[in-house]
Amino acid sequence: MAHVIIVGNRNAGGGRASHALPRLLTALRDAGHGITVVDEPTVEAASTAIAGIGRADALIACGGDGTVHLTLQHALARGLPLGIVPAGSGDDAARAVGLPHGRRRRDLAHAITHCVTHLDDARPVDVIRATAADGTSEAYLGVLACGFDSHVNARANGMRFPPGTAKYVVAMLRELRTFRPIPYRLEMPDTTVDITGMLVAVGNGSTYGGGMRVCPGADVRDGVAELLVVGALPRPAFLRLFPRVFSGTHVRHPVTRVLSARECVLHAPGEIAYADGERIGPTPVQLVVEPLAVRVIGAP
Repeated sequence: MAHVIIVGNRNAGGGRASHALPRLLTALRDAGHGITVVDEPTVEAASTAIAGIGRADALIACGGDGTVHLTLQHALARGLPLGIVPAGSGDDAARAVGLPHGRRRRDLAHAITHCVTHLDDARPVDVIRATAADGTSEAYLGVLACGFDSHVNARANGMRFPPGTAKYVVAMLRELRTFRPIPYRLEMPDTTVDITGMLVAVGNGSTYGGGMRVCPGADVRDGVAELLVVGALPRPAFLRLFPRVFSGTHVRHPVTRVLSARECVLHAPGEIAYADGERIGPTPVQLVVEPLAVRVIGAP
């Protein structure tokens, strides 16, 4: 039987994770697996606790995308498979790799069962490593945001209500009141793009903000990142474009541009990049795809 490190965050998803964690522990114990639980109040404390645990055969994140992001760093460092029980407000990491997710109680039960029954079945997926100007270097599964979307992310992280995607919509409307387009430079091996725009998103997975299909063509096994650039728009035009992100049709708008690259340096003076909803650091940010770098439990 396996020995599993469970990284939990009981506050994720407005308390959804507090219901998920004991159910996950029971399911693992019933299956005969050994368990060590890390459920600390801060990222720093959780990271220290995980690093101090000896033998393990897998790491499972039970919480939101922030919990998955933290657990991913340790899975990569230790060469262990990563499990995801999505119990947050967005759960875009689970979407990225094709795992069961959803906000209903039965969805959560299905996600737990899927993770436990597939503990010995892990398939590799790509990650993207982001290295910020301050030296911070972290891998991510989903999407890196820089610009209007990262401003919205920062606002949403400070909001407790409403839950899920609605929180990001409210944060967007508030941010739009004062936002000004940003000068970007994207340096890729074969080309450099200079543009003043609303945002740049760099996707390994396709969604952020609880299902917004910002990089609809991104694929976690294709070895490249999808880069979405949205040029400058007046507020009314941007508000008309925004709803199309839920279907992914925003990429057809003339002001948008979609690129792909295995690596890129993103410049945006004064901006902070976020990935998987978590703060990475100031630009310029170097982005490098690491193909099939982490094995994900139960991934299709």
